[in-house]
Amino acid sequence: MNTCRRSIFFIDRKVQGALVVRTCIYWLFCLFSVSLMLICWAAYTGPLKPFSVMAVELYHRHGPVLLASLILLPITAMDVLRLSNRFVGPVSRVRGALAELAAGQAIEPIHLREDDYWTDLAGNLNEVATRLNQSDSRS
Repeated sequence: MNTCRRSIFFIDRKVQGALVVRTCIYWLFCLFSVSLMLICWAAYTGPLKPFSVMAVELYHRHGPVLLASLILLPITAMDVLRLSNRFVGPVSRVRGALAELAAGQAIEPIHLREDDYWTDLAGNLNEVATRLNQSDSRS
């Protein structure tokens, strides 16, 4: 079993940054939706009050929940980064190997970690590289 740990969180800043930003946007959207539902519920079940008063009451009543979800946001972002390493890392390695092949260089076989995605892609690339190396050695 390959137990190597990655020491880099951001392998592809563009892709992984977009995933983290999207996670934060989903968090904000979820927070907004839940807040709006709570205000609507308070308006439906309680006495008539101005919206601003209900919003302030919501903040005072559910502020600790907001804080708890804010604490969980960086944990979620880190988990998204760690998960994305399982597919961004292999694609980055395959991209580099393809660039070397395109430049006419022989490449070493790519070995991915057990929990990485797209190991079949690396296997296919290894087969192509082997065939290219064999055809170059025959010439």
